[in-house]
Amino acid sequence: MIDHLKKSLLIAFVLCFLHNKSWSVISNDIDKLGESSKILSKEEKPDLKSLKNKDDNALDANFEVDDSDESLLAIEALLQSDINEEKRNSVLIQKAMIELEQGYKKKKIKTEKKENIDSFFKKAKASVDQVIFNGKINQNKLAYAYFIKALVNNELEEFTEKKQNLEKSFKISPASKQSSQIAMALGEIYFEENNYKQAYEYFNIKYKELSASQKIISDYKSAWCLLLQSKYDQAVNSFLKIIEKNEGSSLKNDAIRDLAYAMTLFKKENEMIQFAAKNLKSQNQTDFLYFTLRYFYFSPKKEFKSLIFKTLLNQRLTAEKRIAILSLHLNFKRDIYPNLNYKVALNFTMKNLSENSIYPESQLFQTSAKEIESINEFFIKQYLDVILKKLPNKANLTKEQLLNEMLFHIKFHLSTFPQSSFKYQLVKLGIDAETETKNGNLFFFKELLEKEKLINDEVKSLICKIDYELLQTKLKETASTTEILENHIESINKLLEKHTRLQECKFLSSSDEIFLKDKLFQLYFSIKDYQNAAKTIDEIYQNNKTENILYNRYLIYFNLGMFEKITSEVETHKKVTKPEIKKIIRESFLKLAQGAGTQKENFNFSNYERNIVSFIKTSDDKAKITSAYLDYFEKIQTSKDSNYLAKVWQGIPFSEKNDALFIPFRERLINKLLISKEFDKVNLFIDPVNSEYLNFLYFFNKQQNKNYEIDFNSSSFQKLSNAYKNYFVQLNSMTAPQSVNNWLKNKKSLSPSEEQLLFLTFKLIQNTEDPQIEDSLKAKMRTIKFESHFKNKFLESILSKFDFTKTTLSFDAYNKKAEQLIKLSSSARQEISKSISKYSLNQRVEIFRKAEIAERGTYQFIIESPAPKEMTAAEVQDYKKQISELAHDYLKKADEYKVLYEKLEQEIKHEAKNKDLNRPPRIKSLEWLTSNKEITEYSLTEIHNNMGLRFAIGYLDFLKLQGKIEENLFWKIKIYLYLKSDPKQTILIHLLWQDLKANKQTSLIETWIKNSDN
Repeated sequence: MIDHLKKSLLIAFVLCFLHNKSWSVISNDIDKLGESSKILSKEEKPDLKSLKNKDDNALDANFEVDDSDESLLAIEALLQSDINEEKRNSVLIQKAMIELEQGYKKKKIKTEKKENIDSFFKKAKASVDQVIFNGKINQNKLAYAYFIKALVNNELEEFTEKKQNLEKSFKISPASKQSSQIAMALGEIYFEENNYKQAYEYFNIKYKELSASQKIISDYKSAWCLLLQSKYDQAVNSFLKIIEKNEGSSLKNDAIRDLAYAMTLFKKENEMIQFAAKNLKSQNQTDFLYFTLRYFYFSPKKEFKSLIFKTLLNQRLTAEKRIAILSLHLNFKRDIYPNLNYKVALNFTMKNLSENSIYPESQLFQTSAKEIESINEFFIKQYLDVILKKLPNKANLTKEQLLNEMLFHIKFHLSTFPQSSFKYQLVKLGIDAETETKNGNLFFFKELLEKEKLINDEVKSLICKIDYELLQTKLKETASTTEILENHIESINKLLEKHTRLQECKFLSSSDEIFLKDKLFQLYFSIKDYQNAAKTIDEIYQNNKTENILYNRYLIYFNLGMFEKITSEVETHKKVTKPEIKKIIRESFLKLAQGAGTQKENFNFSNYERNIVSFIKTSDDKAKITSAYLDYFEKIQTSKDSNYLAKVWQGIPFSEKNDALFIPFRERLINKLLISKEFDKVNLFIDPVNSEYLNFLYFFNKQQNKNYEIDFNSSSFQKLSNAYKNYFVQLNSMTAPQSVNNWLKNKKSLSPSEEQLLFLTFKLIQNTEDPQIEDSLKAKMRTIKFESHFKNKFLESILSKFDFTKTTLSFDAYNKKAEQLIKLSSSARQEISKSISKYSLNQRVEIFRKAEIAERGTYQFIIESPAPKEMTAAEVQDYKKQISELAHDYLKKADEYKVLYEKLEQEIKHEAKNKDLNRPPRIKSLEWLTSNKEITEYSLTEIHNNMGLRFAIGYLDFLKLQGKIEENLFWKIKIYLYLKSDPKQTILIHLLWQDLKANKQTSLIETWIKNSDN
């Protein structure tokens, strides 16, 4: 067994080797040695040539579903219908399959955005999750649901979840139709995780059920699992079986290559030759020995196995393979003699081979011109591979030296073999070589091409490419005069003109064209030819819409004063991220707003407003924004009325309004409004700024409109210290409530002066009509230790502000206020009773009658309210008289209630006598009702105790109306409240029973009966 380090080196060696892989440079890499390394990559699927592995992880939905929108709508409709759980699960799985299929189709559209594609997969995931989390599903469907979810995980790159769901599916239903596919996918996953033992098990657990192509994949991956576990003998046997089973297919070559690699890990040179002779056919032997030769040579030890080399030369080989084998030997000799030049190395090798008596000259390469040409081409390719780092640089040559060596061979080749079939390819290769002598080489190639008898399109294209390379060199030089710049412009335009005839300039790519046009733009810009620069940058932008190009384009437009062209591209603006481009756009709007290109007599306010607002919205220059706003307001005053100005002002951020530059503007504007008596607009332009004048105007305006109740000359206000006066003045703004809230945060108690200040502020807050802040302050006030006189005022203000006598009083408004009153402490309620003293008795009755809370508790609340302390003896006597009248009225109502009670009692007795089945059974236990904690949460017991049954039921109806309580709980609480009011279970319970039956509350009626005496 090899240890972990050896395993890592093994894999690293495979990856390093796979860059050196062809029989011949001419054969275009027919054996593709690099392909086997892909099975070690997490993201890439193994390209096994003839095998059809449909995706990275051997998962394939293979659904046959109607994935039309109509089908999906039909399924949605079916899900909304009354179907059983089994049917629902089947429909949900079908829905997930459709959504998954739609996602696959979207994925095939190259222009489709990833987030849009993923939305379909996420829908499929949500659908299948409903099935999985349902809990009521048979095992086969559950396994299939996990399988679909794994497919979704795969598309969403949720690889951990994918693995978990595949394992769940396989565990639940190992014999399902998709189990073989799942087993293969799990094998792939474990292979990627380097868990080769587990991977091997999954690749083989369902082997009999696999398709022919899947069996090939299983065989190949299983062989690698064994190899990577150091089970060499088993791995070798596996590769031999693959070779035998796939004779005639390209997979055979891969298996031979991997077999050779496996054997090099534990066999000696002579054992390899014996193994090949015993186990492989003649042609396969050749391939096997060639690969072993390459593996040994490109191993870290750099071994050249002469026995294998001689064995190969002794076999019948194609010219292609003879060159490949000879090239290995040449490489080996160059490693030994790195400083030998081409001719010495070639002659040494040829002489060495020719003098070898074991191999007759007829079996070796004949040193003909054709063979020398082939070998020369080989050296060119070798140098190129070293430059591209596909081969190691054993001679430690610099890139410049390597390029010069390669160019020597190219020039030698073109001079020696002018009719070479690879002539133009070699010229192209030489043109692309970057060396210090590049220009000299380019002139050599150009002269060579111009001597061609037939100047065809291929030659023209190469000459065009040479002209492009020569021009690039010129453009790198610093231009000292305008004349040089103009010459460059002329040269670029000629090349671009040639490029329009693609057949004559096919080696210039689109990126080369963009480079030329970009240089052309820069040159035009340098000589200040902005018109041609704009034309050029527009052409570039049509095919390459990057932000760098957009910046240059807008910069040219700005210099040319083409502001409208910049501002008109609204859709382009939305995609811009670079700050410098945004700045040009903003400045263009500002230029247009300032009248650029427009005569004053042609001033159009609508155009001006659109441009100035666009600038303000996009700018990040605070000073310019403020300046733009001020200019904007001046224009509005000229072109629009004060209503328009007020509307615009309200939309401005507070931070802008508070800028000191606005103060003079505000003061002038407010003076105009005061003179024109437009008091309703003055407050819009006043905020807490450092302006004594504006603050004074605020109070002045309030008094003018008689909206302000505080008399600042009153003794209570004068008693405040100067510090509190100033503080209070600052609070008197639209932000006052929040300021007071912040002030109260850490207060545990208040001094008399602070109480005065807080009460005055509270009165101001009431004018702002901000219920959220008002409620917050009230809650805070209840936690502070107030002086009693202030508490009385506060509690009075709560009740007095809310007008119970309004005929248009909404249930929502009343309910909210009543709820606040109920939640006060008992002492607070007593204070409210005292505050009611300012109402006459008739007013009190009217208040509660119109508020629809005239129950026993409410009447008692009014009757028990004491007379005001400041009443004279006569007034007290009159008050008591009124109280007596009210008591009489109450008793009268009580008598009416008693008559009704007795009447209903008689009806109940009559029903019982007639054995009426409609009579409600007597409830013996309340446990089934009192277990509902919601009764406590909604404060319904407290409401019932303080305000009576009618109000409590009204509040319950309101909760139901608002959707805050569900139907069953609503009826349970209603039963509970009725039982609280009618513990003897007589009239009210009889009415409730009828109500339950009328509303078809069958389940509650059955529960009632179960908990009754019956």
